[in-house]
Amino acid sequence: MKGSNPPPVLASIPWHLVPKWPKGVRPCNNACGKCLTEPSEVGAVPLDEAPERRDVILCGYEPLLDPGLPARVKAVLVRGSRVVALVTNGRLCNYDQVVRKLADLNIEHVVVKLFGCDGAGHDAHTGADGSFDQALGGIRRLRSAGLRVSVTYPLQGDRFDLEGAGRDPFLDLAYRLTNTLPVVMPSSRGDRGLRPVMVHRREGPAGMDPDHEGGGRYDVIVVDREPDSRHWSPPLLPMVHIMVGMMCNNRCVYCNVRGGEHQTLYDKAYVHALLEDAAKRFLPDGPFTADFIGGEPTLHPDLPDLIAEARRTGFPSVTVCTNGRRLARDGYLDTLAKAGLTGVRYSMHDHRPRVAGKLAGRTGDGDLYLRTARELLGRRDITPYLYRIVLSPNLEALPDHLKWLSDHNRTGRPLDLHMGLPSPRGRLYENPDLFPDLHEARRAVTEALELADGLGIDITLYHSPGCLVPGVPERSAILHLRTLQVDAGTGAVTRLNFEGDTRLAAACDACVEKDRCCGLAEHYFQADPEAVEAWVRPYGD
Repeated sequence: MKGSNPPPVLASIPWHLVPKWPKGVRPCNNACGKCLTEPSEVGAVPLDEAPERRDVILCGYEPLLDPGLPARVKAVLVRGSRVVALVTNGRLCNYDQVVRKLADLNIEHVVVKLFGCDGAGHDAHTGADGSFDQALGGIRRLRSAGLRVSVTYPLQGDRFDLEGAGRDPFLDLAYRLTNTLPVVMPSSRGDRGLRPVMVHRREGPAGMDPDHEGGGRYDVIVVDREPDSRHWSPPLLPMVHIMVGMMCNNRCVYCNVRGGEHQTLYDKAYVHALLEDAAKRFLPDGPFTADFIGGEPTLHPDLPDLIAEARRTGFPSVTVCTNGRRLARDGYLDTLAKAGLTGVRYSMHDHRPRVAGKLAGRTGDGDLYLRTARELLGRRDITPYLYRIVLSPNLEALPDHLKWLSDHNRTGRPLDLHMGLPSPRGRLYENPDLFPDLHEARRAVTEALELADGLGIDITLYHSPGCLVPGVPERSAILHLRTLQVDAGTGAVTRLNFEGDTRLAAACDACVEKDRCCGLAEHYFQADPEAVEAWVRPYGD
């Protein structure tokens, strides 16, 4: 879907107008031997000469060094334009006053330049020791303020070499930090805007519009270790995630994709094309589940048709990942079941209405969670897969939550409950108080596993390190599953880290599973690194 608006104008600070700026001194706090983003390299015009009524990308050198930046951005607004993105090396974003300035100016998209995927490579180019760690710290501060952040690799451009299983350290770092692919910097020789990278392979295009806002991408969860329990087998796994748009009727404080901030729904033909590509690519190897995700997929008016299309395309199982609010409507779940829905992945993070509503950002609507849960737990034609994130506000209520589920189970079979720690991405950056104490989380989940055995509830552990509960690796998703991203337009299959801003501890070096494990949220390392090292329990040979 190509937009009708003209591309943004690339503009830079008119440094000759900045009072007291030393003549001949490059306006940047890095010392790169060759500046890859100077105004002439990207074809930027001085900001005060940018055309009226055109969106602006502010780039070139380091714009955050300009003390007059607020006045310049406001002058752009007076001309009927707006600064839609700002490109920076990120170092000054470690200061709260700088981040507040960007938020106050409504510059929602900040692009941080990285010149390597580790400190050695980055700092060698910038000529500034510690600049890599400062750039990463700036990204975290920006995201904590709710700003949209992308990274760009000026040295890489659009060149990424996928090694075994489609792995690339640059792409992996970008996803870990920002939950999205990096963008390619505009150039005087090429594109005029910031565009996501295209990871090219030899396969021809799949008929996807490259400008569609969905990007022509979908995610796939595969089982890459011989299952040692039924949890990693059909009908739920392996699975294809099909995004239908970011529209959402909740504002969950833990949401890892910030659902609802962009009220978009993807057109039916686009979703059909993704289903067809996924079916052609994966179904010949065996059964897969097609899982519709968002945002909130039940807001899509064509969801019944999309479910029916998934079944017609050959997917034997079709699920929807939902907050469940619309499932409480009379007859709606029946409509989805008639279309071919086989399961519901239901996010229910507390059985207490007040707490459930507060976590969902919908105070007063917590009763809907229980109403939907009773509906799902009373049916035998649709399998419920319940998901509960272990957060500081719901930690102690976990035993009562399990008992509530067991008391209302009328499905005639054991319940599948997926539990995990919060993913350090999305709104968790803004709500770090939701991260539970690690020792308390281990205790609560260990006790929950023991209690669940007697209640007819099978628990598996997602979005958490393999030693969250030591001694039960067969329940850890991170040790059995891998997530891939498929570009239906180019045929590229990329292995990415979707667990967010995580890393391994030093103690993890002794673990035989360290190459498979996501590690822990950076939040814990920032809060108390010694406590993290004491908490880790490496698996032996």
